[in-house]
Parts: sequence; C-alpha cells; structure tokens
Amino acid sequence: PSINPQFLATLKRTCIKSSSSNDFDDNANVAFDTTKSVFDNVYFSMLQSGAGLLTSDDTLMSSPRTRALVNTYA
Repeated sequence: PSINPQFLATLKRTCIKSSSSNDFDDNANVAFDTTKSVFDNVYFSMLQSGAGLLTSDDTLMSSPRTRALVNTYA
C-alpha cells in the first residue's frame, strides 16, 4: 500500500506486455536486491525508500515493532 510511486511506475513498465495492453508478463524480472546472495543493507535500504514488493515488506516498515530493525540494518 505504501509503495513508492516511481518504483510502481517502473514495475508497470517492466511487467506489462505491451503499452496497448493491460496484460502482465508473468516471466518479467525486476531488479530489486542487486546483492541477493549477500546479507547486507541493500534490501533494508530499498524498504526505506518504499520499494518493497510484498505485503510482508510493507509490514516491516509500517509496523513499529519492526521498523526500528529495518532502520538499524539499513
């Protein structure tokens, strides 16, 4: 619900099959965490900028119980 509007626009451009259609490409890949094989701060920084893809990502930032952890790891 709190996704960054610019990130949402990128997702739409990447995932829609053509500009004349609202059909989505189920095989589209979106670069989210460029260091997905390493435990680092990129994922947490992306969450802070509103670039979470899943409801659980949004919850990590919106919940007072976990927001501090995200900010610490970022």
